[in-house]
Amino acid sequence: MQKRLSMIFVLAAALLAVVPLGASDQVGVYCLIDRVVLEPNTTAPTAVQIWGAFSTAMPIYSPTNPPGSFGNASVGDVYGPVQVGYLYFKCPEGREATCRNEWTDLQSVAGKHQVVGIGGRHATNGRVRKVDEKPTSPDAFVLNIGVVPIGQFRTRAGEPGVTNRTQYPDLIAALEAALKRK
Repeated sequence: MQKRLSMIFVLAAALLAVVPLGASDQVGVYCLIDRVVLEPNTTAPTAVQIWGAFSTAMPIYSPTNPPGSFGNASVGDVYGPVQVGYLYFKCPEGREATCRNEWTDLQSVAGKHQVVGIGGRHATNGRVRKVDEKPTSPDAFVLNIGVVPIGQFRTRAGEPGVTNRTQYPDLIAALEAALKRK
């Protein structure tokens, strides 16, 4: 009987110890924003067009990095190829004030050559629309992490002279190159 209880205890402890592993990077979309258009007006917007270059999170734990993607498939931090165009969002009902705050943050970095992250890795972050596509049927804006400046970490102890470390230098370079080509 004691052996059976011990076995049950070990199994229960093992089940409780299993924690699903999420990706270490929670950003849904990396953006280099050219401009932001608030709809129907800047006073009380209910939708937003975010124009620029974008790379969206891919499903975690892809077996390999697909062509044109960025990050590390083995840890679940993979972002798709850079696309130029715009994201078109509406605010989830009841969250208008939060959306407006984040959209104001997006406006503050538009045209300033600063890469930011929005959305959520495990969320549906909308789709990048082509430049010539008319804005219809906006996607739901994902309120998750806010607007996060990307590309710089603090200096680690023992790394003298390193003031900024870039998180995804290849992704940032691709976003910059895509906007220059447009």
